[in-house]
Amino acid sequence: MDERRDRRAKGRDPLQVSSDLLMLSRFAPRQELRSSMQKRAVLPHGANNNDGLLKSSRRSLCVIGMMSACFLALGVQLVSLALRGQGIVTSSMSSPIATSFARPDIVDRQGRLIATDVVLPSLYADPTRVLDRDEVVETLKSILPEIDEGRLRKRLADKKRHFIWIRRKLSTRLAQKIHDAGLPGLSFRPELKRAYPMGRLAGHLLGAVDYTN
Repeated sequence: MDERRDRRAKGRDPLQVSSDLLMLSRFAPRQELRSSMQKRAVLPHGANNNDGLLKSSRRSLCVIGMMSACFLALGVQLVSLALRGQGIVTSSMSSPIATSFARPDIVDRQGRLIATDVVLPSLYADPTRVLDRDEVVETLKSILPEIDEGRLRKRLADKKRHFIWIRRKLSTRLAQKIHDAGLPGLSFRPELKRAYPMGRLAGHLLGAVDYTN
């Protein structure tokens, strides 16, 4: 075999031999690369995508499960609060909401006072602090004869209330008598009352206010 190759090589043109060798040198690396790629084990293209989809689906299921658990706990809490059966919320006042505001004094052109505010005590009771309802009613009836005993007794019996008016804007003399009786559950609150030292003078100009001032 070698002798035949030598004979063929001797009989061929040197330029042709060199060109053949150059073509073989260029073709050999491509052939080796192609053979190495065929030998290399290549994973299927869909395997990586399947793994990614599986991981993302697991994460989605975890998030959905956590949110469902939170909503379930919230629903159970709301149902428990609804079934607890809380009573009707009621508010009890320890003092009246309405308040009196001072009005300025009014004088005529000669400087005489014709309208002003005076401070008077108002009597109120806290039914929860009244010890003897009958004693309170009888004592107040003796000092304030115009009081309705039945209505006052009924109002004092309502222990859900903490404030009831008995008589507003008493004179200082009557207030002192009630204070000296020392009845538990009774107290005074100062309020303003509009007074007219000159009587009905200029009444058509001044007007009038009620006991709420």
